[in-house]
Amino acid sequence: MGSLLIVLISVFSSVRGVVLGLLVLGILVGFGPPLKALLADTAPGSASSYVWPTGDGREMGQQLQPFFPTVPMAAATDPALHELLALVEAFRVGSAREKKVATKELRRRLGVERASEP
Repeated sequence: MGSLLIVLISVFSSVRGVVLGLLVLGILVGFGPPLKALLADTAPGSASSYVWPTGDGREMGQQLQPFFPTVPMAAATDPALHELLALVEAFRVGSAREKKVATKELRRRLGVERASEP
């Protein structure tokens, strides 16, 4: 699992050409749940709201084109997958601090925490 996490972080951190759009209704990603709650303790109000645009979206945010066309549909049907994909999106659009928080949370969720981390 640790190797998979390293590949995910490397691939999504190096993605160029992330397409951001206007404010639209969609499915909350990036700094939505769970990352928004994790960041609230470190720097309140610094995280932006990004959404994958969908016809039946309920959250307002800046449009973020998904990294694969069926991601929003998959996330809408599986809350646990939605949270993992939201953490992965932090590597595409997040600051260094937000990426660090997402990395730590993905490590925890995938059971690959480093011994040196608290």
